[in-house]
Amino acid sequence: MVELTDITNKRVDHLLLLSGNNPLPNLVSAPLLVNNGGRITIMYTTATEHSVKSYLAPALMQRLQQQELKVAVEPHDRLR
Repeated sequence: MVELTDITNKRVDHLLLLSGNNPLPNLVSAPLLVNNGGRITIMYTTATEHSVKSYLAPALMQRLQQQELKVAVEPHDRLR
């Protein structure tokens, strides 16, 4: 079994997420994987753009604020 401390010891300053049809895995894992003061870039396609901009990015920012993490969240459409 993986301990939570094993995961948090591997945090990064810039986390790149690929968003598919189900944004929930990114919403759950991102706060565990990014350092405070870091940056999260969410890559998406035209098929997932609405989900990222209307749900994932705002929900992720809210979750990070609740955990008092200061992290920039940037949706990015480079997969088009």
